[in-house]
Amino acid sequence: MPPPPTAKQQLQQWFQYLQAFQTACEQACAGLSNETLLNFANDTVATDLATPDEQQNFCIKATSLTSFTITPPDLAASSTFKSLLETVWNPLSMFVLGFIRSCAPTPLSAMGFTDFGKQPLVQVFPKGSADTGWTTLQNGLTFSIPSSCYSAKHQTAANNLVVAAGATVQNLVDLISTMG
Repeated sequence: MPPPPTAKQQLQQWFQYLQAFQTACEQACAGLSNETLLNFANDTVATDLATPDEQQNFCIKATSLTSFTITPPDLAASSTFKSLLETVWNPLSMFVLGFIRSCAPTPLSAMGFTDFGKQPLVQVFPKGSADTGWTTLQNGLTFSIPSSCYSAKHQTAANNLVVAAGATVQNLVDLISTMG
């Protein structure tokens, strides 16, 4: 039996599934291509999949690519493709938090998600952007998240946040999970 996926692998998988949704959408709808993953993630499902045939084709293709059972009611309940993935699988924020925790020193890395999210960033990364855990985190994020979804602007904002007074891990999770 293979070992369970690491937090970094789970984060990568979330974006692979989003890319699979994009492929399924492009296959289901003529004229939808050459869009950044960020733009696709924020596209309105009802606009991109305007007809029942497009919706059904997307559901079949996306289910085939991801193994998730996706139905027209799932599409109707989701405003964007990002929210669709969060509905049929898990929120991006969960995987971002898990990866941040995996880069934290012991004993913080063993905390539950709720308690870890409340931790001040200066406690998790005491040397700020010079902290080795922070470097590991930033390198892992830029490797795992497509550049349109974790831009240089977001990376700079994260570097500023890690030294901001009162900033918590949850603040960082929120910043990264907004994508951009």
